[in-house]
Order: sequence, then C-alpha cells, then structure tokens
Amino acid sequence: MGTYRAGAAIKTVGLVAGGYVGAGWAAFLLGRGLCVRAWLRRSEAGDELRAEIDALWPDLERLGLAPGADRARLEVFTSLEEALAGCDFVQENAAENAALKAELYARIDGCVAPDVLIASSTSSLSMTDMQAGCRHPERCVLGHPFTPTHLMRLVEVVGGGRTDPVAVDAAMATYTCWGKMPVRLSREIFGHIGNRLATALWREAVNLLLEGVASVEDIDRAVVEGPGRKWAISGPFESYHLSGGKGGMTRFLESYAAGIQRRWDDLGTPVLDAPTRARISELVEARLSDVPVERRAAQRGALLVNLMLALAPPAEA
Repeated sequence: MGTYRAGAAIKTVGLVAGGYVGAGWAAFLLGRGLCVRAWLRRSEAGDELRAEIDALWPDLERLGLAPGADRARLEVFTSLEEALAGCDFVQENAAENAALKAELYARIDGCVAPDVLIASSTSSLSMTDMQAGCRHPERCVLGHPFTPTHLMRLVEVVGGGRTDPVAVDAAMATYTCWGKMPVRLSREIFGHIGNRLATALWREAVNLLLEGVASVEDIDRAVVEGPGRKWAISGPFESYHLSGGKGGMTRFLESYAAGIQRRWDDLGTPVLDAPTRARISELVEARLSDVPVERRAAQRGALLVNLMLALAPPAEA
C-alpha cells in the first residue's frame, strides 16, 4: 500500500483528451480554482476546448465559483509529456477503445510520479485492462462522471485488479473535496452503476416506443413527471420503501411484489440493429429537431442549476 496525492493537496490536474466529457471536466476543475493542463491531439482543438468552457461557465457562475477560479488557468499542449509535467492528478477522457486506453495509460504512467493518481472517465471499460501495461498500476482508478460533467455530482470510483485500495480511498477523498458525490463500487462491472440503471430504463422506453404504446414526447414526460421527479430526491430503494408507508419496504413488497414480477417478466428486449436505430432516430428527430441541440443543452443546463440550487442543503447557522 502506498501514499497518494489527494484532496486539497492537488493544485494542478492533467486532462488527457477533451471532447464533451473532457470539456466538462475542464470547466468544472477551473471553476474549483484548480490549474488544468490539457493534452489534445490537434493544436486547433485548444480553441474548441476554450469555446466549450466559455459556454459552460455561466452555469458554474450561478452555482458559485471557488476562490481563484479563472479560465486563464487552462494550458493546452500537444505533447503528453509536457502537459502532464508537474501535475498532481490525471483525469483521462479518451475515446471508448480498450486498446487505445491501455496504450495511453502506459504512456501516462511514464509521465507522472508514482504517487499521482490516474483516473479514467470511461463509461464502460475495465480498469484492469487499462492498467495492464503500467509500471505503477496500483495508482490507476476509475473516476467515471455523469454528464453534463460540469454540473452532475456523481462520480463512480473503483480500482482494477492491481489497484491499491488506498488509491481508491484517495480518489474518493479527492472527488469529495472538489464537491463531487463519489460512489464506490465493490468490484468492476461493465457499465458501472449509473449507466446500467439508465440503460435498463431506456431499453424499456425504446420497447414502448417501438411497440406503439406511446410517443417520444409522452414517454419522456412520464419519466420526468413521474419517477424522475422522486429520483432527484431519493433513489429507487428509498422511494419504494416510502411507498410502503409505515410498513416500509416489507409492506411495499407484500403489497406489490406480484405486480412487479409480472412487469419484470413483460419487459421488452429490443435489439439495436440498423432498422431499429433508424426508426428510433426518425421518431426522436421528428419530435426534437425543431430546437437546435445546443439550445436544448443550454436550457437543460439552466434547469439543472435551478434544481441543484433548490436541493442544496441549507447553510448552517
């Protein structure tokens, strides 16, 4: 077991690759008053990254910037070695390609001191596979954010087969220090927690759409105005526990288990083959293409900020 830089000791974060997730991380970290050194393959991608950060910055301003927050603390490099020089923590955001990430991790491992954590934003892949070529695999962890990364607090954390448990502790402490809400997985599983849960719901949403049960608009509305409203406050276990009244989960299961089992047995299993993908795209585009994606994303961001402010715990007197 080793000792790793964590929490308030981290002043400079190395960002490996940009894109949608990387830009969200960059904006968030800058908003927390940290220095960010970003490695991007293309020199022109630096201007793209700065433009994306500028677009996200108003959301962070509304939530409240940390002392020292400054977009000028971003530096962009096309050399991985230069980008990671002096970094206290690394957040990797490369494409979801197992071989690419394993190669990249081996390179990152050679660029930073052994006590620097290397975290991956991968939404599904195994840390065990990614750390295979590292000389110091013990400090490699999963740090998967939920998007939009600059706003959503969830970060899923787990180590690979050769990860030091102390490194996982350090990652949990670091994300907590930054204001994120990390959850720890006891073991690796494809897709982690949040994406598996979201995918299960979306599979049935696709099934209902393809079966002609309801429209795109009404399926989305049913989630937003139904379980989604409660899940923003309490998760599925607590929600169903409360649905049991004074009897809690025991009473809920006594009353509803048979109906739940029948629904489980009746859930659809659509296959995302080419015709199915085309049909989903056709129906969703027909419903949502009237407003540009960028404007919808901005509207969602503003509403998420409202929600986060509304759900923030009251300040102590």
